[in-house]
Amino acid sequence: MDTTPPPQNRKRLITIPPQRKQQQQQFIPRQDLAFGRKTPPTKIELEAKAKTMGNPSSFPKNIIYYEDEKPLISIDRRAKEEGIEGTTLEIMEQELHQSNNFNRGNLLLFYCIHLLCETGQKMSEFHVHHNNKLPVVSPHTLSKRILKEEKNINPFHYQFEPLDKIIKSANPSSLNKPNEEIFNMSASFIDSDGILFDEFIKSRPIFEPQQVSSTVIHLQAFFHSAKNWIIGDEKFLGLVHPNAERAEFINLKDEIPLNKVTPNIRFSAIGYGYQLPPAYRVKIDRDGKKISPHQRLLEHFQDEILAKLKKDISSTCNDLMDRFDTSSELRKTTYCENPSISAYISKVSKHKSASKLKNICNELQLNMIKGVFTNNFVTLYRVKKVDAGNITIEKVIFEEPANRSLEKKLDEMICGLKSED
Repeated sequence: MDTTPPPQNRKRLITIPPQRKQQQQQFIPRQDLAFGRKTPPTKIELEAKAKTMGNPSSFPKNIIYYEDEKPLISIDRRAKEEGIEGTTLEIMEQELHQSNNFNRGNLLLFYCIHLLCETGQKMSEFHVHHNNKLPVVSPHTLSKRILKEEKNINPFHYQFEPLDKIIKSANPSSLNKPNEEIFNMSASFIDSDGILFDEFIKSRPIFEPQQVSSTVIHLQAFFHSAKNWIIGDEKFLGLVHPNAERAEFINLKDEIPLNKVTPNIRFSAIGYGYQLPPAYRVKIDRDGKKISPHQRLLEHFQDEILAKLKKDISSTCNDLMDRFDTSSELRKTTYCENPSISAYISKVSKHKSASKLKNICNELQLNMIKGVFTNNFVTLYRVKKVDAGNITIEKVIFEEPANRSLEKKLDEMICGLKSED
């Protein structure tokens, strides 16, 4: 008998086809969303990129924006649209010297250009445009919100959050794409309308450009454009004080009726914040009517304002504003620090039938022009973008031999003034 044990039951072998290994997708790191503001490229980085890629643009470089268009048009009728090349300015200045044909308007223009030349640049490198060509950067979102709430909810509305706690709106794209007008801007000369800018820049060491609030439209446009400057950019601001554009008048006559002066009295204001307080603006809504707060200030303090303007053709009225009988909300807000208001004599009158300045002001004699120009009738400031959101503002103080150079050029131009001026 066969005692061999039977074979064990073998497990059925099932062939499993090999699975194909799926190809792994290339790992792409998730890009973080851009919150807030992107860091714009520095000026050095942008210039290096321009060198490698070339710059096909025909837009002029080293532009000076100049507010008063009359001297520009007197040099070249096309200047308002096309601007004036520095080489043309040099030729024109030589011709004016030779013909003794300067007038007080183009004297100021050339003096402003020479101010810039003393900072180390050449006149031939400039290109002068009328100030209206400077692109205006839209007001800050918060400023619009304040105006809307004052209009629709409460005319005395103001924010309770301090300035440094307010969330800044994000607009990263425009920071990386400065347009050519702003990128190529070298300087802007603006009528000051009597604002006390020296006092303003002493209020803090660093500024966020969109928080410079002023009734001087071109000034606010200049600072708001700094939002689109490149880090490291340095541009110049020239402030031309009242009636300096033709250097014709120096101060008010001693005995002059207030009713003759009043049509030419204007007010200007400046502050650091997202909007000037209502009492410092041009107009506010009260009881359903539009009232000029400046006019109310003049009605309250006629004698004091007239006395100030007899000493100086533009004067601060901050002490009067402190006594102004309005609610504290109109004078002080948490969205604007250190507001300042000034009165000045303007060549533009609010009444067409009003007397001209020569009837209320003392004339500026030729032998006084040099002293007036060299004593801050025109003031130059160096404005630099130090990081993505801030700028510094520094007054340019000329030392010898720059002062001697400027005085010499002034002497030469004054000697060349037309006899009828």
